Amino acid sequence: MSLMQYLRDIYPYDPQRKVFTVDAAMDNYDELYNYLDPSPSPNRDLAPDVVEYLDQCSEEIPLQYGIRIVMHIQEEPRDEARERECAASIRTYYQHSTVLSRLDGRHTRVRSLRYVAFSLACLTVYLLAQPWADISLVATLLHEAFLVGGWVFMWEAVSINFIETDPPRLARRRFKRLVEAPIEFTYTHKTD
Repeated sequence: MSLMQYLRDIYPYDPQRKVFTVDAAMDNYDELYNYLDPSPSPNRDLAPDVVEYLDQCSEEIPLQYGIRIVMHIQEEPRDEARERECAASIRTYYQHSTVLSRLDGRHTRVRSLRYVAFSLACLTVYLLAQPWADISLVATLLHEAFLVGGWVFMWEAVSINFIETDPPRLARRRFKRLVEAPIEFTYTHKTD
């Protein structure tokens, strides 16, 4: 089974618009929100299970496809003001997540530059201390420690810049897609 077929079995797909539909069912509007957060919408936190669900769906669907979110409300009548409030809350949450991810990326780059500076300092000390390296065993050990430390710090900088930055960059693209996703509401009533 191909990935596309697997995804189409889980998420309804519109081939003209290249958009997958993410369906979320809840009893009422308040289930969207974290019940411990007393803030007013749209600054109120989303419920952790809603965030986990949306993040997982967005992770599964390749980034070249769009997402449409359909919220199925089961126990409340339609309220356009609450719909706008819920949609704004989802967008605000993911815009905030994008900002936090960018700030974290800046901190990571600063940390990487610090490692490069330490690496260059250690390697410079290693090169300058070459004439005194053979004075004693302790001097030889310190000399070699500066060489090893220089390469370790350099590896950390390379690791941070080329290995650790890819997942946050992909997460920011997924957040952007969720911010831009159209959000629709449908209403059904539970029957017991």
